[in-house]
Amino acid sequence: MQWWKRSAIAALSLVLTSVSKGYALPTPIPGTTISIEPPPGFTISENFSGLEHLESGSSLTINEFPAEAYAQMSTLFMTQEQATEAFLRQGIIVEDRATIDVENDEIPLIYGTQQSSSGTIEKYVTLIQGDNTVLLTFNIFDPSMTSREHEEAAIASIRLTSAPTLAEKVAQLPFSFETAAPFALRDVLGGTSALLTTFNGIDPSRKQPIIVIAQGQRPIYATDLAQVSETLLRGTQGFSLAEVTAQAPTSFIDDNGYILEAEHDGISIIQYVHVGTNLRHLRLVATGETSALN
Repeated sequence: MQWWKRSAIAALSLVLTSVSKGYALPTPIPGTTISIEPPPGFTISENFSGLEHLESGSSLTINEFPAEAYAQMSTLFMTQEQATEAFLRQGIIVEDRATIDVENDEIPLIYGTQQSSSGTIEKYVTLIQGDNTVLLTFNIFDPSMTSREHEEAAIASIRLTSAPTLAEKVAQLPFSFETAAPFALRDVLGGTSALLTTFNGIDPSRKQPIIVIAQGQRPIYATDLAQVSETLLRGTQGFSLAEVTAQAPTSFIDDNGYILEAEHDGISIIQYVHVGTNLRHLRLVATGETSALN
């Protein structure tokens, strides 16, 4: 399976009407190919590639994949029936499908809802084809502070630019790291995640080792790192049934971290977690066939 397919699935986990626009001109989102007029109350995030509404916790996340990913990812948006089946696997109940004109191209917009510990999240998910395949998701935690008209108007305002370089995307990450052989940096996703692999091209077996380093987008108020670590593990697609084989506090960022090791279907998982003073977690996850990862 191509690495972008694994990332696209996670991104979906982790998915036009005319209104009076009192916003600024389209604002470039650093590290992406997107410029957009932010809805009222939304500003460029300092924690991920996208926008956030600081008062309500709502956000617009932007994840970009290679251009060739569009052919397969777009099948999830073709009809409301196809979207309903695909998004349900991510816990999203699809309620409507529409199209919006973006630079004279009709793009699909999926509207749905998702349940979380903090209540119902409204979702607006769209896919755009450009130099990259662009997946945009509005996550609305307080519908009273915005409206569907505002979100659709923002999407209609989108303008595409050329793809940023890998170095430009790395510069947008809210953390720094160094690579070590045999891992090499492959891509940066959503301005929050770095993907490191031990191979070039694709890995149909999904068994070769990879590392993902990612910062969470939502605050974590729990103080029990063991509980936080297992919740993060179980919430990762494919790992919900993994068997935890070892766990303990560890030195990971200022000596305040937690390591958890698990196995599932011959795949080993090693996860490090740290929750910073900003209440956002930083997670390093290494996965691969047990013999290869060891």
